Amino acid sequence: MIKGVSFDFWESLFGFVRQDVLEQIRYERTRSFADLLGKPEGVVSDAFYTAVSELHRWREATGFEFCVDDLLRKFLEKLGAPEEYLPQCHRIFVDVIVKHFPGPNPGAVEAVKLLKEKGFKLAVLSNTIHGEVERSLLKSYGLDRYFDVIGLSCELGVRKPRRDIFSWVVNRLGLRPADVLHIGDDVRADVVGALGAGLWAGQYLKDSSEPFPLAHVHVRSWLELPERLEELGGR
Repeated sequence: MIKGVSFDFWESLFGFVRQDVLEQIRYERTRSFADLLGKPEGVVSDAFYTAVSELHRWREATGFEFCVDDLLRKFLEKLGAPEEYLPQCHRIFVDVIVKHFPGPNPGAVEAVKLLKEKGFKLAVLSNTIHGEVERSLLKSYGLDRYFDVIGLSCELGVRKPRRDIFSWVVNRLGLRPADVLHIGDDVRADVVGALGAGLWAGQYLKDSSEPFPLAHVHVRSWLELPERLEELGGR
């Protein structure tokens, strides 16, 4: 019997920005960094994306996670700028994201509330380098109080699809893997990762995504999820 549901965050529970908005975020961030550090914008941009690329390669090779401050330390080092700028750079980085990112996907708030009313234990399990952004967005939409556990890769040091991050969430929920459904949009991270950790696996289908056959549940609208859980014997 499914007693708990774990949700992916970006592009699942919450939306993600359009490409043009993402470019605006990058522009605003680069300009603010350049003004703060007294460096040309081109130099700042090159240093930032070199730092991102190096940490991304390390992350993909290991399954471990870095956080915003790890990135910003490497960025400042490449610019030859003192680490005393770290707190200001951190605030720039986070504020520009929070300002531009969209809210919950359609039906997400209603589905979360309904599942909580039905007695399910709920969790968020997100691959992210900036956990405070997710926490801020959940709070601003009044969703934080519905979740028993919030698992963020930057705080735990590991990423989906590693088994240990799923085990951490299951243990914090006080359940067994076979009692928990994890659902998200990313086949490798969310579906394959959940299956590998012994959980039920759900796929949130966005846009023209094709259903992955090994997922136990597929939903295109979050409003479908409570019914799908009943079909699987949830609570």
